[in-house]
Amino acid sequence: MAIDFVQLLLVLGAAWGAGLLASRVGFPAILGELSVGIILGPALLGVFAPNDALSVLAEVGVYLLMLYIGMEIEPRQLVRASSAGLLAAVGGFIVPFAAGLALMIGSGYSTTAGLFMGMAMGVTSLATKSRILVDLQLVGTRIASVMMVGALFADTLALVLFAGIISFASSGTVDLLSVAVTIGKALLFFGAAGFIGLRVFPWLGARLHRIGADERTANFTLIVLVALCFGELAHLAGLHGILGAFLAGVFLQEGILQRKWSHDIAGVVHDLSIGFLAPIFFVSAGFHVSLDVVTTHTALLLGVIVLATVGKILGTMLFYLPSGYGWREGLAVGTGMNGRGAVEIIIAEIALAMGVITQDIFSILVLMAFVTTLTVPLLLGWSVRWLRRRGELALDDSDRVRTIILGATPFGLALAEALSERGPVALIERNKLRIRLARQRGFEVVEGDALAHVALYAAGAEQAHTLIVAFSDVPAGLVAARYAHNRFGVPRCVVPSVSHAPDALSPDLESGYIDQMILTDEVVAELTSAGGDDEYTLRTAVLPDADVDPEEWLQAFGPDSAPIAVGDGEQRRPLVRGDLPRAGETVVLVVRRGQRHHGRRSAWTWLRQAPIVELDGATTDDCLAGLAGELARLAGRDEGTVLELLRRREQEEPTTIAPGVAVPHITLEQLGAPRIVLGRSQPVPADRAEFGPVRLWIAIASDPDRRDEYLWALWAVARLAGDRGFIDEWAESNRETLPAVLAAAIERATGEGAVS
Repeated sequence: MAIDFVQLLLVLGAAWGAGLLASRVGFPAILGELSVGIILGPALLGVFAPNDALSVLAEVGVYLLMLYIGMEIEPRQLVRASSAGLLAAVGGFIVPFAAGLALMIGSGYSTTAGLFMGMAMGVTSLATKSRILVDLQLVGTRIASVMMVGALFADTLALVLFAGIISFASSGTVDLLSVAVTIGKALLFFGAAGFIGLRVFPWLGARLHRIGADERTANFTLIVLVALCFGELAHLAGLHGILGAFLAGVFLQEGILQRKWSHDIAGVVHDLSIGFLAPIFFVSAGFHVSLDVVTTHTALLLGVIVLATVGKILGTMLFYLPSGYGWREGLAVGTGMNGRGAVEIIIAEIALAMGVITQDIFSILVLMAFVTTLTVPLLLGWSVRWLRRRGELALDDSDRVRTIILGATPFGLALAEALSERGPVALIERNKLRIRLARQRGFEVVEGDALAHVALYAAGAEQAHTLIVAFSDVPAGLVAARYAHNRFGVPRCVVPSVSHAPDALSPDLESGYIDQMILTDEVVAELTSAGGDDEYTLRTAVLPDADVDPEEWLQAFGPDSAPIAVGDGEQRRPLVRGDLPRAGETVVLVVRRGQRHHGRRSAWTWLRQAPIVELDGATTDDCLAGLAGELARLAGRDEGTVLELLRRREQEEPTTIAPGVAVPHITLEQLGAPRIVLGRSQPVPADRAEFGPVRLWIAIASDPDRRDEYLWALWAVARLAGDRGFIDEWAESNRETLPAVLAAAIERATGEGAVS
């Protein structure tokens, strides 16, 4: 079997172009890929034709696609799904399933063919979680959550039924013994898969992590091996291998994968399947479509399309009524769940290969999937606009109890303290010293970037009702807010008000899920730049009565008092435009301290008096040895002891905190005030590649009984580490000018507001 690379290139190129075009006009890429197979395949132009090589690649593609779909399903989401999601899934599956079965039997087809038709009509494309929800600004709404959960339940139910039907179709008999054996083998498979996924995978993942075999490449190879094993188990049970791949994906993400690789590996599987192999499958599926059914089976084709659409929408709406959310919301959910996609095409393709359905029925199923998916953006858009006009488009925050704050700045810490009574609060921060200071105050902090999936996941974005940007760079904050909203469904994001809004930001600020603070970005910049963790304090005030204008009342507090939250206890919320305090409500203000703190002045004094040494050597250990001698001299301790402590501290946690800067620090009993030594070295490879080589070393020895002084020293060092001009000058200046470079940096730092 030789691969025709020219045809492969043309198939992939055509699929990519058609998929891109479909996405641009608001439809799933699968419609474009199917269109390529129909138009350029035997049905119309005959440019492409099926061959063995494409068939093998298509089969691998659908296997990886089902693995990816499984990895995208959150088992916990299915377990904790609302009754509304379950009702929508059951109603949206049973009614079209029954209608399809009855239509096929009434048209003279076999019961098995009717079961496959009903199952294909009952599924709901997982694409309901994709771009259409973003385009209609539905992420974070209740109907979006119901549609996602409903799609997961419907497709999972379809695959389970598919397992039973395909075993029944393979046996070719209807006696009770054969049925019992088929059911027994399926139950054994599900039981074995559940035991392996819930018991063996966590044990195996822990052992791999312990021996250091948990890097991304090893994890990816292991996932493919496990998926193949699950597929073989499914075959042994008389089921199709795609069911094994699907269950492998469901169990793998929580079992073997380390969290830091989970998203990356799911992305690799996504790109390999959806970006390369799965399009070959959908184009190949189009090869088997015969457009003759439009004329030869017109009544059956129209009946399938109408019953699939009406059955899905009506069934969802009727079964949704017990949820208490009303028939209009049920109608909107039904229109959103009317699209079919990958699972339906896969089921139809397998049924065709087994000879259970004819090519005509297969063609009708593909055309039905095509037409019903086309209706989703049209019907869902209409129903959503209807709900919005009536004020009935509700947010989904039933399972969302967390607040995420981007930035452990003094402003971010003040927000975290103010909102802590409402529920759990997590901060995301990259700066190691800010992280340490925040954790000293008892806050939950996740180290990472605000745009990193791993950091948002670790902070609990899936359970977050609000994300707040606690820094003044509003464009960057909007990017982070958009990602959290689209990827994790965070329903509300809060950013500083833009004092001078560029036109390019207007669509984001008017998107509906983003609120702007009362505070402008300029005020937030001042609050964010403050260095001390105690630079601001909180106070509360109560709006006296309804006759007082809230805006004038807030302005009366003066420039040193910034209102950040309103309400009491669980009702406390960020203070934003359009949500001013009402009479009797409590307002939380961040009040800037006017008195300078002694510890702050002392920290700058320690740095001014710190000796500066030139460090020889090209490794971290060489530099630590050079710092140890001077630090030991200042502390009056043994140099070997100090060096051993520095080495031990470096092994426990690398001390690179910023590009070009490392801060090794130790504790010494009965030391008194902290001792600081500054060193300059040739470029030394950092322990964190993203920070580049280290040139500035700031070694600190502190007394464990004088913790506050140590924190003030870290605060002052963090200020210097954030001065890129100082870091560059430090690396380039002559030895004789280094004291002057340090003095100028301290002067710049102590000249920013009341922070000296």
